[in-house]
Amino acid sequence: MSPTPCQSNHQLVPRPGRVSRSAKLFGRAAGGADRRRVEAAAWCPAFSFNQGGNAACQTAPGPEARRWYGAGRSGGPNPTHNRGNNPSIMKHKLTHWFVGAAGAAFLWQAALLPARAAGTVNLLAYWNFDDNSNPAITVDSVYGLRGTLENGAVYSAPGEGNTGNPADLAMDFGPDNAGQLVRVNPAAWLNIAAERDQLTITFWQKLREVASSSTFWIESPSSSGTSRGAQAHVPWGNNTIYFDTSGCCTVPNQRLNQNASDVDFTTYHHFAFVKDGPDKRVYIDGVLFMENTGADPLKTDLKQLTIGAAFNENNSIRGWVDDFAVFAGALDETAISQLASGLAPTDLPGIEIIPAVAPVITSQPQDATAVAGFSATFSVEVDPAAFPAPYFQWEKNGTPIEGATSPTLTIDRADLADDGAQITCRVFNGGGEVVSEAATLTVVPDTVAPTLDYATGSFSFTQVKAVFSEPLDPATAENPANYALSGGVTVTEAKLAAPAGTPGDHIVLLTTSQQTPGTTLTLTVNNVTDVAGNPVAPDSSIEFGTFKWQEGVVLHEFWENVSGGLDGFKNDPRYPNEPSWTGLEPRMEYPRDGANDGGSNYGNKLSCWVVPKQNGKYVFFVSSDDPSELYLSPDADPANAVLIARQQGWTNPRIWRSAGGGASDPFEMNSYDALYTTGISQWPDIMGIQLQAGQRYYLYAIHTEGGGGDNLAVTMVTEDEFFAGKPQDGDPPTLEGDLVGTYIDPNTQLRMVQQPTDQVAVLASEGVEILSEDFDTSDGGYTVVNTDPAPPGPWAYDAANGQWVAEGSEDACSGPYNSQLNSPPITLPQAGAVTLSFRHRYSFEGDLWDAGMVRVSVNGGEFTPVPAENFTANGYAEGAIIGHGIANGLRGFNGDSPGYDAGEFITSKALLGTFQQNDTIVVQFVGAWDECATGKHPNWVIDAVSLQLLPMVIADFADGDGGYTVVNSDPAPPGPWAYDADNGQWVAANGNIDCADPNYSILTSPTYVAPVSDEVTVTIQHRYAFEGDLWDGGQLRMSVNGGEFVTVPREAFQANGYAEGVLQGHGILNGQPAFNGKSAGYDAGEFITTKATLGTFNEGDTIALQFVCNWDECATGTVPNWVIKRVELAFGKSAQPVTFSAEAEAILAGDPVPVNYQWQRNDGAGFQDIVGATKPSYTFYPVAADFNAMFRLLVTVPTDPSKSLTSDEVKLLTAPQGPPTIAISAAGGTITIEYTGTLQSADEVTGPYTDVPGASSPYTAPADAPAKFYRSVR
Repeated sequence: MSPTPCQSNHQLVPRPGRVSRSAKLFGRAAGGADRRRVEAAAWCPAFSFNQGGNAACQTAPGPEARRWYGAGRSGGPNPTHNRGNNPSIMKHKLTHWFVGAAGAAFLWQAALLPARAAGTVNLLAYWNFDDNSNPAITVDSVYGLRGTLENGAVYSAPGEGNTGNPADLAMDFGPDNAGQLVRVNPAAWLNIAAERDQLTITFWQKLREVASSSTFWIESPSSSGTSRGAQAHVPWGNNTIYFDTSGCCTVPNQRLNQNASDVDFTTYHHFAFVKDGPDKRVYIDGVLFMENTGADPLKTDLKQLTIGAAFNENNSIRGWVDDFAVFAGALDETAISQLASGLAPTDLPGIEIIPAVAPVITSQPQDATAVAGFSATFSVEVDPAAFPAPYFQWEKNGTPIEGATSPTLTIDRADLADDGAQITCRVFNGGGEVVSEAATLTVVPDTVAPTLDYATGSFSFTQVKAVFSEPLDPATAENPANYALSGGVTVTEAKLAAPAGTPGDHIVLLTTSQQTPGTTLTLTVNNVTDVAGNPVAPDSSIEFGTFKWQEGVVLHEFWENVSGGLDGFKNDPRYPNEPSWTGLEPRMEYPRDGANDGGSNYGNKLSCWVVPKQNGKYVFFVSSDDPSELYLSPDADPANAVLIARQQGWTNPRIWRSAGGGASDPFEMNSYDALYTTGISQWPDIMGIQLQAGQRYYLYAIHTEGGGGDNLAVTMVTEDEFFAGKPQDGDPPTLEGDLVGTYIDPNTQLRMVQQPTDQVAVLASEGVEILSEDFDTSDGGYTVVNTDPAPPGPWAYDAANGQWVAEGSEDACSGPYNSQLNSPPITLPQAGAVTLSFRHRYSFEGDLWDAGMVRVSVNGGEFTPVPAENFTANGYAEGAIIGHGIANGLRGFNGDSPGYDAGEFITSKALLGTFQQNDTIVVQFVGAWDECATGKHPNWVIDAVSLQLLPMVIADFADGDGGYTVVNSDPAPPGPWAYDADNGQWVAANGNIDCADPNYSILTSPTYVAPVSDEVTVTIQHRYAFEGDLWDGGQLRMSVNGGEFVTVPREAFQANGYAEGVLQGHGILNGQPAFNGKSAGYDAGEFITTKATLGTFNEGDTIALQFVCNWDECATGTVPNWVIKRVELAFGKSAQPVTFSAEAEAILAGDPVPVNYQWQRNDGAGFQDIVGATKPSYTFYPVAADFNAMFRLLVTVPTDPSKSLTSDEVKLLTAPQGPPTIAISAAGGTITIEYTGTLQSADEVTGPYTDVPGASSPYTAPADAPAKFYRSVR
């Protein structure tokens, strides 16, 4: 039963003492009055919340209950709410009673919400920020939703709330941009508003100063603009208010904005941001400030809410926020005016509260045993009907465990003192709380000795890192006498990498004498013990290589989930030693080749040693988006590096001399001006940067990125070149090749985890060509439809070259545009599967901004995109298009087609679908460009188009009985085959349920004629429920050229074939294979698709099918026993993808490191890379040449180019192959070997084995030949 929406009749009274801040700007009258009583009916107890998040249950009064507020009021059923003239009534915690059915469950998904009338508004959250009893969190007064105060956000002093009353507090986000915010996470409850596409957010705000900031931010991972589900700049640094939803920053799809220079943001104002379907509105002090229409729907993956800054801690406000409320629904101007006049959100008339549902634990934590010093894990599962999503707090022996607030608790290091500890989890939300059953933690002593697992050097060549299997005793681990190195290298100091008892205390850092680069050393360890005192095995040793020089590469270290700009990055505990991943770049630039989108919310570091080719003075430049800093050492020692240049704002890629956005200053972006003009350089030599040829100088740049475009690049020129105007904006970085290099760790261990195997593949039939157009003599009757206004370069026919050409959009950022090239209507001569082939070349702006798409219309219907998975050759780019316009969120052609620059064309093929005879289709080629299009010209050229049809017979029984006939046993079964015209299907209801004689019913198709010579496949859409245990069943039979009907064998089925075994029930199918039991999803009314290969036939052959129902004496299957909805016969083999899969792993210092994959093929001239095949799996549609090729996977390690391996070589098979066989016999002085597979021989039984040249079975050898061992392999 669904709960009834909360019912209330709230009589509006503005809150006392609240003065409208709109009086000066908008001329509104200020005023206030007493709050009056609120009436509410109830079905369940009410819960109030304190700042600890505890729910306090109150007895629910009956419908006659009243709660009284206001000056001079007294009495009422709950005296705790009788506040009289107490100023605290200005900002109160209000409990709610809900009307509904006891035990009703709630999920946020729209389908499970109570029915609501049009215009219903639900209050989802309200923080008045008045209860500062817990300075770490703030709790809303609707459901007890928690917000954590982060990075210096604090409760204000009394009286700093918007009313100025002594009890009125606000949230103070400080005077600067240091990432101060309130974080509400998780916040899936926001999707209630998203499902409706109606959201209202209201609050009061006062700023110390105007700066670029975000007052609120709702994260949506699927939204562009740094997961911008919904956010507001109130205002940005240019005094403009921006309201963004479902991404950024297109007007009106995503953005509503208007300058607000007339607003004094340093005084309190009330703001309301409303999303009402396509309409968006912003109100200031109850008055409409701006509006537009055309907004995209809200995304339904809203994840978290932050107040005061973006969720990545960027752009915090310099001021206060008060009375922050979130509504599912669109408040009207009257309600917003009431809020601006002082009414609390909880007192708005007509506002409904969705009943909270208390959590119910469905899976209790289980007892766990851990070795002392090692981890133990407990978990709890909760019924998803809980609303809102509950909070978790794990406790040990009744005491909360700090930070243990997720459904899973991992105790990283169990202590013997915790043996027998009772672990429980408290789960709570606005509906109540529940405590789990207690689980016992058993801790046993550690008796296993540690092992030495890994060792490596460092690029300082005076340090060795030794990694052990478990935490170590610091007294023994930090004794240098316990370590010895080969090659004359001595150990002078040993130190744990982290304090004992913290992560990293299983690693020892050894300080050594100077190591030689690129040599192998042996580390030997004795007397080191774990925390329990177990010693490492005597003379434990391991070999490792010292770091080696790698020329022509730059080290790239990347940290994900970085916030707070450069200061936040440098203060991140993971920096500089724990990057998320590490790789090598060919030059000092990321992304490569001047691209402008390498990710969001990250920090990265590019480092190398610069090796100048000549003595002289040099100037270094840095270009980036967002900020960066550039450091150079006067020698090879990284410890001596100092700041020489920086970017405080942003620029587009490779902008060296021009200012960009924000605080960008060209005189800080190069080392010369940074030293002599701005003075920000710390370079120690006032004469400039003087470098010696052949010497190595350590150089690095650090950079952070919030959202949008991003890049980092460093270049170097001589001082003379600098004064001559080099580099110019747009020049590529010079730091590449033999000018740069780095030291790399050579100790990566690379291995194959899974080898690829041979795959059975099908060579698709060509089909019958039903259309061919090369445009040489005419435009083919194609027509063009453009946006209004049309793009600068729409589709146009080029008669001179016999091509259709779309030049594309322009750099001027005036789009988005699209141009649609439509074929003439094509009527299909017969039913079948239609494949589109077209010869073309394209160059759309890369990184998924612009695209070309193929769409199809059937029988005059709407055009729909051809799915990416339908392409069998040269299909769409990976990933969805992110540029605005018609292609946004869809797949399409992007970047440059292979050979574009050389003028080469490619042929793409795609399955358009399966169609009936006389269906009419129109093929459409869509050029889609967003605001700025930078692809090469022309963007798209189509040289030829053709359609191939794979003939089919389609019996769709929704259109009639298909000419099928029925033959029954005598007597006929109670429920023989019969055509069900109402539902468009053939139905065999049932056999005897009263245990009479066996009977049958046979459904026979008309005779079909093969239009071509090829393989024939039957596809059946059906469901069945025959008595199980192989008593009754259904069978498919076939007759060719009028011959007898024979059973389609079990091995012919490709999908959803017969049951295992043969029928044992009496009747005509006894002892034969058949469908039996229930088909998958039968009880839910679902149909399955069965596919079987009938064989290869000649043109003109006739085929008929039979569907045989067989029942023995007693038939107890669920009625109906067999239902057939559609039958298809395909004359020809359709294209089927084939996949090779493999996997490798690389381990460095005990941790996995990334690997690069590249599939290769050998057509007889050696292995060559397959373009775009760079994943562990390679899927493609085979052509004839593929069956003669060999394939393999090349695996490399990006951090060590010397490390690579190749997989086993594999091939395509035309049919499955069994295991190899071999048999040897001797007669008449001759040894005869009969085998399947490949024959190999060896001189020793253990090998090595090699292929026997020219061998074929049977293979013979003289009996008196030297001894050989033979084997057969596949």
